Amino acid sequence: MQFEQQLKARAPGSFQILNLAGQSIESAQAQLQAMLQKACVGTHLYLSGTEHAIWKLYNAAVAVGMHPQEISMFRHEEALTPIYCVHCSTQQLIDRSEEHPSCASCGVVLEVRQHFSRIHGAYLGVVADADQPFGRKQA
Repeated sequence: MQFEQQLKARAPGSFQILNLAGQSIESAQAQLQAMLQKACVGTHLYLSGTEHAIWKLYNAAVAVGMHPQEISMFRHEEALTPIYCVHCSTQQLIDRSEEHPSCASCGVVLEVRQHFSRIHGAYLGVVADADQPFGRKQA
């Protein structure tokens, strides 16, 4: 809400707000793409939300022809971090406080790298112990 007020002060009357809060990512992507397909030259997109959501929407906007320089993103902090497991190619949200999470799909104990993949909209998760490539947590 505060973001909307700041935007209205910066550009009165020259923008549209599409509030996608509470919707599934897939639904939000479809609505955003439908709106952007009708957009005119000079449109600038402001995305505000969790890291996981804004990168999914960013990729949806690029897919319909927006240039990355036409998109500004404002990330909200949250306890969950999106990671992409390089071993089984799945995405998941993990608790930031967990030092070495296990992949929910393949069970490999992961180290979350600082590298962020724009394509996947997630941080890369790689095996935590290279000496034990498919190491799994013991139950």
